[in-house]
Amino acid sequence: MMNEDWELGRLYWRHIDRGDSEEEAIAGVRQRFFTEVCAPTNETSFFVGTVLGHGTWVVLGTYYPKIGKSGNPNEGNLELFPSSDIVGAYRNPSAAWSSKISTFLM
Repeated sequence: MMNEDWELGRLYWRHIDRGDSEEEAIAGVRQRFFTEVCAPTNETSFFVGTVLGHGTWVVLGTYYPKIGKSGNPNEGNLELFPSSDIVGAYRNPSAAWSSKISTFLM
């Protein structure tokens, strides 16, 4: 799967701009991706999308917050979809999300 994350793309071009060979630039990007972005201390998530005309998926971006001291990825981080909201949304979808949206818009 192709990774189109802008941060990794910029890192590649930074290596090239400072005179590294293509192989060195690729090695630098791989090193950063596997040791920092996908580190065991991070809760790495990928934003994916399709290239409909080709029927393929690509990684559009990555999100890699640090895991909290307790091992809970949501400790100290903003929880995007709290589990209580998801359960409520299954029971009464319109009420659960409309209250969130109206709170956000105020």
